[in-house]
Amino acid sequence: MVDGDCCTEECSFTGSLVVSDATLGPCTSEGGILANAEILEILDDSSRVKHNFLDQHTHSNVLVYDDNQFISWMSEDVKQEHQIFYQALVCDSEDLGPRKDVARIAITNLFVKIKAIYRTVEDAVADSAACKINSALDSFSNDLAPVPPEPDNTGLLLLLDILTIGASAALGLLFKNVIAKLPKFAAAGSTVAANLEDTTILAVQQGTTLAKDLASKDP
Repeated sequence: MVDGDCCTEECSFTGSLVVSDATLGPCTSEGGILANAEILEILDDSSRVKHNFLDQHTHSNVLVYDDNQFISWMSEDVKQEHQIFYQALVCDSEDLGPRKDVARIAITNLFVKIKAIYRTVEDAVADSAACKINSALDSFSNDLAPVPPEPDNTGLLLLLDILTIGASAALGLLFKNVIAKLPKFAAAGSTVAANLEDTTILAVQQGTTLAKDLASKDP
């Protein structure tokens, strides 16, 4: 990383698309690639850890160590949460077997490619317009059709935060006090109600996060 204290999506990195300046792992010996065991070894040495947190937007772990070395990865807890969420949306994860991590990566890469396609189209339209439209039209449009001020979505974003907290708390009480006591879920040792609770709350949180992202974007 150029700045080891940067913790947003706007952070800059050294190196290039084909050359990584990252420190080589003792086992993998590959710049930009670390095995899970190598990551856990770094976490065991607190003197090397600069930042270690869960990114709420991507729901993945972020680790900055040795001042400027960056890792994005998923702990076992985060993997389990992803598995529960995708299991509810798609199918039983047992059907995927050992391929579930590959499927997760494929889905992520697909969304990245879709975003890149839209960005390419947007850039092409902008470049074409810049070549053919006279800049004097800026004054014309501002005089006859002024751009309205950007909407203030602060209240909506606050409402979504309150909704997320309230819904999570209410659902937790509902599952513990009502659903978990139903005959179908009350069997000794059954984790069905707990898994269903985790899936439902995670779906609500993911949904409100998506709603906040959409509300924050320009129309």
